[in-house]
Amino acid sequence: MLTLLPVLLHAQELKTFRGKYSLNGSTTGNATYTYYVMPDGEHQPHGRFSFTSDVMQQDDQIRQLNISGTYRRGNKSGDWSYETSNFVIKFKRITGTSAESILDGTIHKLRAKYNDGLADGRWTLTVQRVKESKPVPPLSTASMSFVNGNPTDKFIFNDPVSHAPLQIEGGFDKKGYFDGQWKMIYTHDDVKYEENREYLSGFLLTLALKHRDTQETIYSISFDDVKFKLDQIAQKHENALGYGDRKFGVLFNDGYTESDEKITAQQTGNHVLQLVLNNFIDSSGIYFSMPGFTRPETGFTRRFQYIYPEKENELIEILNPIMDRMEHQYDSIWNEPVLRLNQQRYDTLAYYSTLLRLGIEKIDVVREVLAEVESGKFDYEFRDNFYRLGVLGLDGIDSVKFSHRGRSVVWMLELNDKVVSPDSLVLNLYRYIIGLDAYISKYYDLVSPRLNELLQESRLAKSDETIIKSLDTLFITYIGDPLLVYNESDEVLRSKKDINDLQLEIFKRYTRNILQRKMQEYVDTQDYNLRLTRGTVILDIIHALIEVYPKLERIPQLEGELDKAFIRYTPNPFFPRDLETRVKTGIYNKGAEVLLPNMIEELKKTSTAEDLRDKVEAIFRLDARLRELAEADDQETNRLNARIRRENQPERIRRLLGV
Repeated sequence: MLTLLPVLLHAQELKTFRGKYSLNGSTTGNATYTYYVMPDGEHQPHGRFSFTSDVMQQDDQIRQLNISGTYRRGNKSGDWSYETSNFVIKFKRITGTSAESILDGTIHKLRAKYNDGLADGRWTLTVQRVKESKPVPPLSTASMSFVNGNPTDKFIFNDPVSHAPLQIEGGFDKKGYFDGQWKMIYTHDDVKYEENREYLSGFLLTLALKHRDTQETIYSISFDDVKFKLDQIAQKHENALGYGDRKFGVLFNDGYTESDEKITAQQTGNHVLQLVLNNFIDSSGIYFSMPGFTRPETGFTRRFQYIYPEKENELIEILNPIMDRMEHQYDSIWNEPVLRLNQQRYDTLAYYSTLLRLGIEKIDVVREVLAEVESGKFDYEFRDNFYRLGVLGLDGIDSVKFSHRGRSVVWMLELNDKVVSPDSLVLNLYRYIIGLDAYISKYYDLVSPRLNELLQESRLAKSDETIIKSLDTLFITYIGDPLLVYNESDEVLRSKKDINDLQLEIFKRYTRNILQRKMQEYVDTQDYNLRLTRGTVILDIIHALIEVYPKLERIPQLEGELDKAFIRYTPNPFFPRDLETRVKTGIYNKGAEVLLPNMIEELKKTSTAEDLRDKVEAIFRLDARLRELAEADDQETNRLNARIRRENQPERIRRLLGV
């Protein structure tokens, strides 16, 4: 099917476009080209293409583009020409409707070659300067060769203008890497420089930079580390090192730090080189916004690929949860109010508080290093260069500064484990973290008795406060005033709030007897855990009393409600008032008149929160059951009504009713 495509295309009618055309949505002009209409309606250029832009003017600057070349089945093919005229226009005189002007600027002419959309062949660039509308020698020239979109062979750029010459000569290998000798002459900040570099298939081996006029040497660098590694790979002496497959830009970096002269020595030359190479990749984005080609590459540097032990990944997987646990633990302890409130009372606690924050800071440092290790950054940058002196802040010795009672104090911390070299980096980070945690844990053992003592004091004080507040809420709930004394008369207790007899009796029983006794036990208890337990019991009773308050209000009303539930009304033929008839008298008498009062009396005898809640709920279960039976009209209910008449024991009545 694919082999038929060219035949099908040629069988189609080749159409011609002439008219307005936009290169990138903003550069407009007129174009002429031939094309095929594809099944999806798209235009596929095929044949000659030409474009002349409108004259673009901004202030006194004008610009025009001319592009021509050939498409083959939608891809650029063969020779292409790109010409850009950039001028500053000056008007000399105006005569009637005519204006005479002069132009200063440049004409850039790029001659390119393509094969099936890829840069292929020798590309040339000329830059013609124009002064007062006349060409001014010398021409700036450049040439660069491509194969399948990658640069190869010799590269030349020559701009011999006298006051600021720019000359670059070098070459690329077959894969597009900088290769062999590169010589550059350029001007920067009005100073002329001469720079010589030597590459081996993308690896920078030497760099020499000097002032061109004085021949004074600025840099003379031999990348001996690179040469050594290349030799190691060639001799197969290094298993953790290899040629990397990734391609990098003009900056050569084997993991050097920003301040390393192997980086700073390249900076100016790299900037000049990149500007020159940009002429061949259209950094302006105008030429190459056209369809049908792949942007060419313009040279790469290469880096070593470093292979690290698989055990490092295993250690990182172990280390991350350890640091998570440490960070959570340190932060939790540091935020304990008892520590924060009492650290100024004891210097050991002030030091320990600062130590916890320091521990979290050290964990953050280790995390940052591990994040870089896992990011892949050091796959192509020599890690040892970054950590030549280890990791800053993990040298095992720290001056821990803290404030105690208004004065600044410094105590020294020293760990046996430290990270002071690049060797076994991840393993040493692991050891450092384990050693740091052991030190902080050991210091915790030293201060924990004091902390526990203060913590117990704090928790007991909080327990006392909670009990007092809960008692206030209890008094407000039942008698409306937390300041009333519990042993006041019934009249005084009811003076602020109208409560029923059951609520009053329960309130007096618990506040005068049960809670008083338990409060005394709580105060007299010396054992910390037992005292907290007794405090919890007191709070549970108080909460239970508050919970049942509205139910105690309703319980006395249940007997009257049940009385009505077991009454049925029938019309009276002699009087306007209906006749009342008690139904299921056995169930009503035994449930509402015997069992319910008995359960209320049992409620009054409770002394625990659990028993109080249970007895109240049991009463309401009885109420629900009696209402259910009052409405039932089946044989089983009638038999229960007959049988229960003979029972007088509350427990037997309870069992028969199923409550």
